[in-house]
Amino acid sequence: MKKELKDVFLDFRNRQKSIMAFNLQNFYQLEAANAVSEKLELPLIIQFSERYLRFLHEKYTIKYIVEKFSNNYTYFHLDHCIDLDFIKFCVDSGFDSVMYDGSAFDIDTNIKNSKIIIGYAAPKACLVEGELGKVSGVEDGFGDEGSSYAEIAEIE
Repeated sequence: MKKELKDVFLDFRNRQKSIMAFNLQNFYQLEAANAVSEKLELPLIIQFSERYLRFLHEKYTIKYIVEKFSNNYTYFHLDHCIDLDFIKFCVDSGFDSVMYDGSAFDIDTNIKNSKIIIGYAAPKACLVEGELGKVSGVEDGFGDEGSSYAEIAEIE
């Protein structure tokens, strides 16, 4: 039986182990990841950018992808997304975790939207990752060359 991702994280943390996460780009990679995680009985996080996942959804549907490439060890994650409706759609489609990246917004808007996603995802046992402040670098069109950190006082 598949464990919830939260429990996998807690177990690995207690054993001081890491979980691999990969951004995958095609069905060959998805098939390989699925087969290896099942054969080795090791958890694996399959990450998708919003742009690529929208492309896959148009061709196959997200629900099909989650059903076809799921086993007791694969977990699906939506990475760096600002579209609240698309994040909710991924939660409803069976994703195990999602990332709301509100780093382009002011801290109050970022926190407000992060809480909306947390409230939506929690009843479905979907984890939520948030990005507060700006991380230097650009990944799949997100980010910039500068960085800033959220202050603890801003997020309490």
